Amino acid sequence: MTNLNKDNIKKIFFTYFQPTYKGKLKDTNIILKILNELQKEPPPTSTLVIKKINSYTQNKIKLNVSNIKRIKKIAQKNGLIKTQKLNRKITKSKEKYLKILKVNIFNFPPYARGGQKAASINDRYSIDFKNPKGKTKIPEHLRGVQFYKTKNDAKKAIEEKQQFTEIFFKKADERFKKNLKIWKLY
Repeated sequence: MTNLNKDNIKKIFFTYFQPTYKGKLKDTNIILKILNELQKEPPPTSTLVIKKINSYTQNKIKLNVSNIKRIKKIAQKNGLIKTQKLNRKITKSKEKYLKILKVNIFNFPPYARGGQKAASINDRYSIDFKNPKGKTKIPEHLRGVQFYKTKNDAKKAIEEKQQFTEIFFKKADERFKKNLKIWKLY
């Protein structure tokens, strides 16, 4: 950022300095201020940058989030600011399945959505198994949302599902190897 002067900013952000541009970002000092704000740690949101710029310009320029995002994108593309990665926990779709959850009010008949399985009065725990589409060899009691009276019953169901998948994939692997031998003959 130290090698940025007004000429460099006009070259990099040339669209803001063309005669056809009708916005309010024609001032190089404002763009420099936006770039300085975007470099701070932790990376600020676009609304925080807008608040800082509004206080800097005494609310003379009205900016919106898209202006800041556009400047940020151009600056990252030209290496003026670093792309900062946020430390967010990324949850995989697999992680939401096979977890023992407590049954809540929305699992019972008046509140359960149409087409969903509803819990009975004695059920306390639920497990969301994946619900495959089309034909499947997975037993009915190991598909979709299932409800259990005790936590031990739920744990046994998870173990049964894991054993079923291990056996299923072993058989599938054996069939694949058998077919592979046949395919190699041809």
